Amino acid sequence: MFKSINRMKYRGPTLGLTTICALLMVSCATPIKVVTNYDSSVDVSQYRTYAWATDTAQIAQRGSKVSVTPFNVSRIETAIEGELAAKGYRRVEPDESPCFAVSFTVRVTESGPIPSRPTHRGVSYGHWPVYGPPVESSQEVHLVSIEIFDGTTRQPVWHGAVGRVTGDVESTIAEEAYAIIGKFPPAA
Repeated sequence: MFKSINRMKYRGPTLGLTTICALLMVSCATPIKVVTNYDSSVDVSQYRTYAWATDTAQIAQRGSKVSVTPFNVSRIETAIEGELAAKGYRRVEPDESPCFAVSFTVRVTESGPIPSRPTHRGVSYGHWPVYGPPVESSQEVHLVSIEIFDGTTRQPVWHGAVGRVTGDVESTIAEEAYAIIGKFPPAA
């Protein structure tokens, strides 16, 4: 009986510590920060139908190891169409006079040099550590943006974008597209 009480005594704090660690790890995930801009003079509340812009999506890559595959293009289109349908917008063909047109851009760029802190060489002189010069590196950043154009004037009325350091683009690109189009229409 004494052993089972002892186990019960230690199980509670261990379970609590595990739960706290799991919550901290989940809360440290990088949130998607969407930046939007829109023309406040246009009343988008009257929009009911949309079409894909007749120009194909712009996919710009500059010396990148990350490729924007047809699968990623399909993921973005599916995310946009799904979110717009959930908001009550109906897709029509471009020749059916849509209220607005949708387009998107994917761009991969390399950021400028990012200086690091001086590196410790593992050598000490007395009590003073010896440091080497800082090492500069660069990071690839991918930008996903969605543009909405008025169907009559063909002028831009809304723009949303997400820019992130490139990691696993395959697993995040649809999530980013959902996050962007989720901000349309702008709050009145």
